[in-house]
Amino acid sequence: MRVGRWGGIGEFLTAGALADARRGMFRASCMRVSGRCVRSAPDAGKCVGELLEEGRPFAAKPGQPAAVEVATTVGEVGEAVVLRGQTPNSRSWRRRCRCPREILSAGNFSAHRSVGVHRYCHLDERWGSVGMSASDRAELLSRWIKPSSDNEQLQQARAEDMVRKAITTCAAFDGSNVLVYTKGSYPNNTNVRRDSDVDVAVELQDCLYYGYKPGVTGVEPPLPPYQGQWTPETWREAVVDALIAAFGKGSVDTSGKIAININAVEGSRPSADVVPSFDYCRYDDPDRTIRKEGSCVFPTDGGDKVVNWPQQQLENGRNLNTETDHRYKKYVRALKNAENFLAAEGTIDELPSYFMECLVFNVTASTLKSGDLDDGFRATLVELWQLLESEENERKMVEPNWMKWLFTSDKKWSVEDGKDLILETWRHLGYGN
Repeated sequence: MRVGRWGGIGEFLTAGALADARRGMFRASCMRVSGRCVRSAPDAGKCVGELLEEGRPFAAKPGQPAAVEVATTVGEVGEAVVLRGQTPNSRSWRRRCRCPREILSAGNFSAHRSVGVHRYCHLDERWGSVGMSASDRAELLSRWIKPSSDNEQLQQARAEDMVRKAITTCAAFDGSNVLVYTKGSYPNNTNVRRDSDVDVAVELQDCLYYGYKPGVTGVEPPLPPYQGQWTPETWREAVVDALIAAFGKGSVDTSGKIAININAVEGSRPSADVVPSFDYCRYDDPDRTIRKEGSCVFPTDGGDKVVNWPQQQLENGRNLNTETDHRYKKYVRALKNAENFLAAEGTIDELPSYFMECLVFNVTASTLKSGDLDDGFRATLVELWQLLESEENERKMVEPNWMKWLFTSDKKWSVEDGKDLILETWRHLGYGN
């Protein structure tokens, strides 16, 4: 390990120590570098020096960077940079660029005296960062746990009402038993600010699809078949036509396999995903006396029907939220905000927001309730990491509906996705080793 001190950035760069670092740390009155190099990179200091306006650090103006991290893989110094920090007006921000020169070309970035410059090794190695103070973390969590604002909730309700009106006033559905309802994060109150889309199911209840609990075989005779006019194809077509009539063709996107998207109108309504669905039930005994009510939808690519359990998700979420003094939904929002941030900066892949809700649902109530807000979220991340690290435990993790296992081959997420999310959230919040 090499440790050195220099009076300023210029002296540090002249020494060229960055290219010789061996998992060491270098400190100066205005700069710190930590990392590991496996080969010489003579231009590394030059890039960093230009970025920080070599030898002349001074306080950042509002909207300019207060800290800089050089985030690279080993031996690829300068491959990517991340700007992060606090401006004098206390506004937190973070920005990633693939190459320092993308930032240099802007020509308007200056460094703060508390600037830190970091190099990272491979993702499986431990790395340090400018630690987030407990007060800063508490302030961030207090923002992350907030639900949609009152204005966002009004817009969400408007989107729901507009979809409902489009369906209920459409003559094509006269004589059919149609149920229109919201599902997902909006009715469950787990959506986050500035991320307020609405999921709406348009469910035909004249036609019942059904199945049996795994291991259960139904007795004969089967239920009588549906004799009405609607098929999965004609039902979707009718819903699409009703939405186009109400919103206009340019506002309706039918390219999705499952949902039909209604675009957002700034200041008026968020985007809405409309799912043409059918009534579904699962029988848990051969005689069909024990049943669970759900909903199903048929993908346009011809894949197997997708069965959802929105009512069970809603009820179980409410019960756990009450049991944990409202910590459950607060931590779901916090983890969703963490994923939004980490995905936006390229640290992790973007994940479905429902996955974060699923993860937190598997944390024990006692852990969710432990300590203050910061202590409880830290303990939540620890327990999730332990669950995901254990193959036995991961096989027991469930969705909030208690009807599906969390990790199966048909899911849009994996155990590794969960581990990446938890680890990077831990690192970002500066919880330490």
